[in-house]
Amino acid sequence: MAEGMLLLVDDSPIALKVWSALFTGAGYTVVTTHSGEEALAQFGDTVPDLVVTDILMPGMDGYELCRRIRARPDGRAVAILAVTEATELEAKLRGFEAGVDDFVDKATAPAELLARVQALVARQRLIPTSMSQPEAAAVRTRQVVVCLSLKGGAGTSTLAANLALLLARQRGEQVALLDLALQTGATEVLLDVVPRVDLGTLARDESDVAGLSRSEVRRLVAMHPAGVALLAAPRLPEEAERVTPELVAAALEALAHTFGCVVVDTPAGFTEHALRALDTADLVVVVATPDVVGAKGAVAAVHVLDALEFPRERLVVVLNAPNGNGEVEPEQLVSLLGIPVTVQIPYDPAFGRALNTGQPRALEEARQRTAALAALHELAKQVERRLTGVGRQQGR
Repeated sequence: MAEGMLLLVDDSPIALKVWSALFTGAGYTVVTTHSGEEALAQFGDTVPDLVVTDILMPGMDGYELCRRIRARPDGRAVAILAVTEATELEAKLRGFEAGVDDFVDKATAPAELLARVQALVARQRLIPTSMSQPEAAAVRTRQVVVCLSLKGGAGTSTLAANLALLLARQRGEQVALLDLALQTGATEVLLDVVPRVDLGTLARDESDVAGLSRSEVRRLVAMHPAGVALLAAPRLPEEAERVTPELVAAALEALAHTFGCVVVDTPAGFTEHALRALDTADLVVVVATPDVVGAKGAVAAVHVLDALEFPRERLVVVLNAPNGNGEVEPEQLVSLLGIPVTVQIPYDPAFGRALNTGQPRALEEARQRTAALAALHELAKQVERRLTGVGRQQGR
């Protein structure tokens, strides 16, 4: 059974009765209020784990209620879920600016509503105190790391998500993750987060991403408790067609301006969107697999990067074995590429389990790391070291 206290706010007695029955049945302690004013008065007696509020209410609306909750010292860490009929991005941005953590439509199925509540409560309890004041942290020099493979199934998304998590841990600050695998994006599953907004949403609403403030950008991303801010790929394949290279460039710039360091997951190919990311890349992590197709793809990727005049000293080559150790050895790959293999990650079935459970491998704490987990940590260290070197070369 679930644990936690929920404060429900709606001027509709029927909505309150339905919500109360749903959440009480799941094991939550529920307090119901019929207005923003009543909610604030109740809030003074007991601080809930989550506030579920309607937005369109007479008198004090949900936006104002959220602002007042966030203005209280004891309300800054409380999760807020807004239930509304206003689904336009402008309305959502207004809510996020007021302090809303997530939105659902009033027609949302009870099972999904309960799942959103469970995720918010669980996530809120996991957020480390060191990440609770993101706006107060100084933004580091802008750095972009692009993860690239020309072979599908090379484990690029898994490496990108885990790399972002380890960089955030190493730095003690938040790191952004941009998912450019527009039709097959899986980073939200890898991190087990529910995006408020994704690239498809931004494209559909023709959002001026370049004009957003840092605070507004922070409200767009899905935040993992370990410090990764995800801007996810579109949920539906048809929405991917609306995402322009210009939108990708603007989103990448906004993330870099807000969080400093951005890890970019790309599809298997040099798409226009991936090329826009490469235009601003400080490092490119080229992912190869220990088989002939994977090696051929790595050679082709390096060939294109050479043609784009991307410096070879800013390439990080990873020999990754997501589906089993193959026939191609690191020495053979070095001979083909003409550059060293930075890290070799052997096959480890635990990566598959981590994907299915939404518990990233990088966050596992073991007495003795497996060879694959040790290699993953080594990759993060090498990327950090290379970024420092690039920064010095560019006088940052």
